[in-house]
Amino acid sequence: MRAAALDIAKDNVRINAVSPTLIDTAMPRANLTDEQMRAREQINPMKRHGQPADVVEAVVFLLDKDNSFMTGADIRVNGGGALF
Repeated sequence: MRAAALDIAKDNVRINAVSPTLIDTAMPRANLTDEQMRAREQINPMKRHGQPADVVEAVVFLLDKDNSFMTGADIRVNGGGALF
């Protein structure tokens, strides 16, 4: 993503990424038990799972016309989970 952002920045095209952690949707609920979901919630610094709206907010931020100078960024929507 960063290499691609460098390659096409001259064309005024932006490339950014949103990297979420476990988001509380049907997919993890279909593959993890309630106990596993609670355990993962407790190891997150914010003590909760991400919600779909958390990811949407990051995407909307990147799409905003007032954010036209950001490229090559990776927004990590993880409740601080990657900070340790």
